[in-house]
Amino acid sequence: MNLSELPRDAVLTYALLLIGATGTYVGVPLVALPIIMLLPGYALSVALFPSKEGLSATERLVMSIGLNVSLVASLAAGLDILDLKLWDAPLLLSLISATALFMLVSIVRRRREDDPYDLQLPEFKVSSVRAAAILLLIMAVAMALSVEPERPVEFYLTDDNGIIPSESWGSYVKVVVANHAGMGCYRVDIESDGRVLESYHFTLKGESSWATPISIGEMNNALRLNFTLYSDGEPIRRLHLLRVQERTDAR
Repeated sequence: MNLSELPRDAVLTYALLLIGATGTYVGVPLVALPIIMLLPGYALSVALFPSKEGLSATERLVMSIGLNVSLVASLAAGLDILDLKLWDAPLLLSLISATALFMLVSIVRRRREDDPYDLQLPEFKVSSVRAAAILLLIMAVAMALSVEPERPVEFYLTDDNGIIPSESWGSYVKVVVANHAGMGCYRVDIESDGRVLESYHFTLKGESSWATPISIGEMNNALRLNFTLYSDGEPIRRLHLLRVQERTDAR
């Protein structure tokens, strides 16, 4: 069978499978969305009903969505029983393999039909330059949507019991910096009344943390402590800790 003799939907399906697998491999998983959302169910519906008289376009679309949900759920349950990662290569590989197999069965069955079903694609003429520009635009949008946004740097205090203090403090507090971004140079300044009491300099890699206990006994005279976190010399987070003074009634 020549490539020109293949059904149009088969050529389109195999092309989308190739694009989805390649995009996932190079780190652009959004291009594999058709594989998760529709293609397996559509390929199975065409394998089950290869003739035009079997289903209308609306019925085939509804059946494709329903079959796709069932297939994805069944494969995910099977992979879970086998203790494999659901949203990693095993599930995607299973969906690609199932879709390719169902579409191959549909090609064989449609060759035996007098009036075989094929996807009706709209006819339009596009120059090669415009087609290349559209393809590049689609890939650029997919890559932009796939970029994980930069996660923040956490900066907080804990007390003796690991609880974030509110107003009063005990013998010490622990200053914690959790870095979810890339590697960076940080500085923590502890101030009171405009005077720097302590200053800490450190470097953190991505997904790492830094912590140090601060002795409050050495800062008994301070009624307000200001904690400032700097990244590459720029302040990015500030915390304040207040001492609540006990009131005594004069008699």
